[in-house]
Amino acid sequence: MRWFIYLFVPILSSLLSVDSMAQQPFYKDYQVFHANGIIYITCTITQGNTCNGITLYRSEDSIYFNPIDEIAGVCGSTAFDQKYTFTDENPIANSRSWYKLFLGGEGYTEALGIDYYDVSEGYVIRNLGQNQFQLYFSNDLKNRFRFNLYTTAGQRVRSEETEADNVIIQSPTLPGLLFIFELINLEGAERFTGKLGF
Repeated sequence: MRWFIYLFVPILSSLLSVDSMAQQPFYKDYQVFHANGIIYITCTITQGNTCNGITLYRSEDSIYFNPIDEIAGVCGSTAFDQKYTFTDENPIANSRSWYKLFLGGEGYTEALGIDYYDVSEGYVIRNLGQNQFQLYFSNDLKNRFRFNLYTTAGQRVRSEETEADNVIIQSPTLPGLLFIFELINLEGAERFTGKLGF
């Protein structure tokens, strides 16, 4: 019986140490965000890990991905965490795109989706169906905006403030009516108006 304990304990401890090594993440701080019309993709390869190049892929439907950028050679470091940043300076406008990285010899990261709307003209309206719209506008500085919705007779039917970059607009009455909206930057000089037909 003693021979079993002498044999089993070293095997068990070596399995536990291999298991704990396998649980260490290969990468961290993987994120996708946009600012000033550019999509940024960042990823940090953790200390002690390396890969043979990194390729950035983009998709319009989260199924079919195409390579759009790459870093050749050995990536990562045995001595410290190594951060990498990719940019998509020509993102697909007014829709959702997905991005993932191929870490050579290690496989793919998960695919992260991001909505990007070209608001260079001030705002973009997206029809969500079922008498719902989404109004996108530029707000990289996280300023406070006020959104007002009026009837064509000038009666205000909705007012709200936000620090986000979009507002969901739902028909306040039965469909078939026209409304006027107003978007005001309370910390700047921007003011936009437009019409919405529900």
